Amino acid sequence: MFKIPDLPAIYGKLSVSCIDHRNVQTRQAVVELTGLDMAEIRFASPLLLPVHRHIVLSFELELLSGTVHFTGILTGQVNRGTAGQQYSAIHAMDHTSRAELMQLIKQRNEYAELQRNKATDSYLAFHQMGTPVSSIDTLV
Repeated sequence: MFKIPDLPAIYGKLSVSCIDHRNVQTRQAVVELTGLDMAEIRFASPLLLPVHRHIVLSFELELLSGTVHFTGILTGQVNRGTAGQQYSAIHAMDHTSRAELMQLIKQRNEYAELQRNKATDSYLAFHQMGTPVSSIDTLV
């Protein structure tokens, strides 16, 4: 499974589009993407989804340079925590869509890394190591 790095979390929108082979349309709920591989997506949600029924989910992920839409079939509840439920679903994403999503995630993570590096450089520039900061530094 492709683990989402500890950079800023990826949030998306989820709605239920089919329950027990009957079309439904629910409002969207915010979910956090926690894992993704070639066949499965894992996400955290405050929703209590009935995992014992055949449920088709519609996902919408908005990243820096685009939005990816895809569907998935809920396969189970991974675990239950204080922050909400963890679920897994088999996604119905073709190879092209999956590659596009991975590229958008990569771009987003590179952007977040750049922002983190800028913040670190700014902090280090403000607190230059060559200048004595305390009396201990002047003893050297």
